[in-house]
Formats: sequence, structure tokens, C-alpha cells
Amino acid sequence: MLALLILLLSEAIRRNTKHIERKQLNFLPPDQHFVRISGENMHEAVRTLAPDKIFSSTTARTLTKLDRDLAKARERVKNVKLFKPFVTKQERWVMLRLLKRIDHVFRKYNVTYIIYGGTLLGSHRHHGLVPWDDDVDLLVNKTVRRHLPAMLAAAAPELVLQEAGGHDKIYDGGLSRRTSTYPWRWPYLDVSFFEENSTHLWDHMATYSHWFVYPKWLVLPTHARPFEHLRLPVPRDTLAFLQLTYGRTGTCLTSAYSHMIEDGMPSGRRPCLSLNGSVPFVHRKPCTTSSNQRTDSCVLETLVLGNRQLKPAVAVAEPSFAINEPFSLKLVHGFTQPPYYPSMSDSDL
Repeated sequence: MLALLILLLSEAIRRNTKHIERKQLNFLPPDQHFVRISGENMHEAVRTLAPDKIFSSTTARTLTKLDRDLAKARERVKNVKLFKPFVTKQERWVMLRLLKRIDHVFRKYNVTYIIYGGTLLGSHRHHGLVPWDDDVDLLVNKTVRRHLPAMLAAAAPELVLQEAGGHDKIYDGGLSRRTSTYPWRWPYLDVSFFEENSTHLWDHMATYSHWFVYPKWLVLPTHARPFEHLRLPVPRDTLAFLQLTYGRTGTCLTSAYSHMIEDGMPSGRRPCLSLNGSVPFVHRKPCTTSSNQRTDSCVLETLVLGNRQLKPAVAVAEPSFAINEPFSLKLVHGFTQPPYYPSMSDSDL
């Protein structure tokens, strides 16, 4: 009799506990086999439900940390200060390390590539990252794409490649971190691919293929330009390439898209000239011989902040007529591009 009483009491306790758990966890009806739980209680609720089958304690802690990291990243982007440096010194270091490593890989396998987009603009205008930029852009021949995984595995195994539609993301498996809901980590290299025919090359993404089209003689052969402490490959005539991409703009823009969180962010625009004194810009003049004659394919570039020269001038193998104003992509008065150059837009993008 006592044994039967204990059995009935145990069954009553079990049923009551199950009822309380179902009420606390806000279960849907039994025919719908998922739990509608949200917010900070999710991981604890799931552990309470089935700790040995669904999440280990370690996994739950990891997910909780990821949630916190994503929230911090979004808050950081929300409070961004326009036209101020966005990436930290550590993040900048990771970006430059990624560039150095991928340059090593591409040199090892004789891959022709150029820095692209905002990264090319940064090299031309600031000798490095655009201060408010948060990613690095490269342009590589599409035929190389299928070989990239093997190249990285052999020459830079710490780098991870993640396909992202028409682009590839390459990040450091140990140094980059999750800052968005996408599978790749940040900072990363954003690798675009080009297709070509006998006369032109173009970005293979359908969105860009009708806009970003370049004469091959404008791009090849490439040469090296300063990018922070590195020297990286760029188009034969960087200025003309940028004019075809952006127009002869004198406007500085901050992106409306954050690569860190892969979502929108506050943006702004202002004349680049208005940033003189707070942002360094590259000033140019033709290289000259001892007899004061211009030399072909040589431009002397100096990084200047306000009226202060920051670094020694460097000679860059750009066309000697490619002397643009420091705060725009317009040629300095008295310099003209050859008549066979494609027409350039005067629009401010």
C-alpha cells in the first residue's frame, strides 16, 4: 500500500512539473514541434528542456557570447562618427596582415590582381585605408576563383575562404571574428572577379558588369602603389581607372553599408576640401630630371595633413600627366589626358 502511494505521489509530481515547465517555456500546442522562446531566456530554457540532447553548456555559453558580440557591433555602428576613423588599431593591423598574406599567395602563384574600389581610392587619395572605410577590396581574374582554396591551403593555411554569391570573403581564422549573422568573419578581404575579352575587362557581377568596364590598356601592366606600409598592385593609370569608377568627384562619402555587421549604417557626404587639416591627403607633381624635364610614367607623391608633410615623398609609376588635385579626381590646371582616353564623368557620386 505504501509503495502504491509513493508511486501515485511521484506521478503527480512529474505531471505537475511538466505542466509548469510547459507554461514557463511558452510551448505551442503538441502538434507543433518547436519552442517559441526569445531573448536572454532562450539558452536556459532549452537546457531545462533537454540538456543532454540539444545544447551542451559550452555551446549555450558560446551562443550567448555571440549574441553579445553582435549586439556590441550593432551598437558601435549605430553610434559611428562620420568622417572619423572607424576601425581600431588592432582591426587595421588584421586588415593589413590579410593584405600582406594574400599578396604573398598571389605572387607565389603569379596571379595578376589589383586593389579595387574604396581600397584603390584610399591608396590614391590617402596612401592607405580611407579613414572611415571598414573593408578591403581586390579584383582578380575569374579564372583564378576555382583555384583559390588550394592556393590558400598550401601557402596561407590560416586564411579561410567563404563564397558569398559573386564575391569571395577571405578572413583570418584566428584573428577575424563574428560580427554579423553571416558565416564569414570580419575583418576580411572582399574579392571581386573580372571577366575579359581582347580589349576590355569588367566586374563579373551582373549588378556592376555594365558600369565597371575598363580598357585593358588602362589597367595592364599593373604597378605598385603605397598602401600604408605596403606596396600593392594597381592599374597602369590609377587616376583614369578611378575616374571611370567614380567620376571626377571632389566629394568625400561615408558608406551607407557596414561590412562589419553586413547591414545599413548612417552615412554622409561633404567636400573633401573641408576635411583638409583633419584627414591626410596625397599631393602630386611630375617627377623631373636634373635639367628640370618631366620624366615619363613617374609622379612624385607626398602625404600631407594640413600644411604638414607626414612622410618623405615617393615616386610612383603613374603617367606623368596624371596630376590631379589633392581633394578631387580632377586634373590640375595645365595637365590634360591624351585624346584617346575614354570620356570621364564630371558627376559627384
